[in-house]
Amino acid sequence: MSELITLEDLTALEEVLKSSAEKDVLIFKHSAT
Repeated sequence: MSELITLEDLTALEEVLKSSAEKDVLIFKHSAT
């Protein structure tokens, strides 16, 4: 079992980070108003 990170892994991770970051921004905007 190799521990190399593939491009697919990076892309999936980036999508997860982007979606969670957008949620954080929405929560922040909602609580700031």
